[in-house]
Amino acid sequence: MKSLFVASLLIVSGASIAQTSSYRLTSHGQHIGTMQDTDVYTSTRHTDHSDFKILANGKEFSMVTEEVETAQGDWISKSMKVSGGGTTGSLVATPTATGAHIVMEGNGKHQTMEIPRISKMTTRNPTIAWFRVRMPKVGETVSYQRFDVQTQKWSEVTLKYVGPTSVQIGGKTRHGFAVQKIEGGKTESGVVDQSNELMKYDSGDMAVERVYK
Repeated sequence: MKSLFVASLLIVSGASIAQTSSYRLTSHGQHIGTMQDTDVYTSTRHTDHSDFKILANGKEFSMVTEEVETAQGDWISKSMKVSGGGTTGSLVATPTATGAHIVMEGNGKHQTMEIPRISKMTTRNPTIAWFRVRMPKVGETVSYQRFDVQTQKWSEVTLKYVGPTSVQIGGKTRHGFAVQKIEGGKTESGVVDQSNELMKYDSGDMAVERVYK
């Protein structure tokens, strides 16, 4: 979803569509970094590649994440690479019949583990088609469980389409669609565009805002 140089470049090549967006990250009003996000859609799958540059304690950390899922919203793989502060590490997760298989590398160590799902709730995220393929009804809600590579934990997620809205970004009024997410007992709100790309999001601890040219 997120370089400070490109703010929503749409490329159509054959059967694939790629969109890159740039974002500014803040925490309690303080600038903490940037994110560049590229989404690639084909007829069979969606790949979301995000590149974060985070400032913490006077040092810059880099995190690159990638999620691959089917066109129906079933996840295929998730990965994360982190570097900075003299350390590097990576994690790759793939689905199994009962949960997630994890392979971790870092500081010369190799580790694998299995993390079971927390319930029988589906892992399919049908909101992959929202706005981009079809317009959900106002108030439409879906629930599923997802695996987070950053925490290495499963959680149940509920997403709701609140309705059309407008937000101020870069001194301009921009129109989009308000969505609400409930995860781990915490409610968060965001605004996406007609391509289901993030425009603005605030978790309370961190805010994400798209950078437009």
